Order: sequence, then C-alpha cells, then structure tokens
Amino acid sequence: MAIGTNPPVNLSDHRLSWSSGQLTYAPGTNEVLGALGGTVTVSISAADTLGNLTTNFTWSFQLALPTATSSNLVFVGTNLTLISTNGGTFT
Repeated sequence: MAIGTNPPVNLSDHRLSWSSGQLTYAPGTNEVLGALGGTVTVSISAADTLGNLTTNFTWSFQLALPTATSSNLVFVGTNLTLISTNGGTFT
C-alpha cells in the first residue's frame, strides 16, 4: 500500500495490519501524510493465496482542515455552550 508520496508499506510493517477483514494503517508519531486540508491518494495492490491479483486500486481523501480562530466566538462553561456575536449583540 502506498499513501501519498510516502514509501509503500506491506503487512510486515507494524503500521499496517489486517484483522477481521479490515485493513488498518496507523501512521507513525511524526509521520506526515500531507498539508492540512490537502488531498492524499492511496494505492493498494493485493493477491489471495490462489494468486488472484488486484493492482493499483486507488482512492483519495482530504486531510483535516486547519483550525480557524475567530475573535467573535466565546466558549463558556464545562459543556462548551457557544455564544456568538452579531455586531455588539450576543446570540
């Protein structure tokens, strides 16, 4: 499996696992998949024990967008009650 521009990995890599029919990739602590908000393409090739092969199956996803701060939002209390302003009026 190849993710973005990172080197390909296989099941011998501890970041990639197969369990209960699900393939899971857990990036390393300092591993960067791309810039915030960027699109990452994943490519996978696989074969079963009989030699049936699929190659270059690809899909893309967008990484989380950067957090945006705003001067007109205030979080109040332990339940994070949102108060916003409309001019000088709190709503």
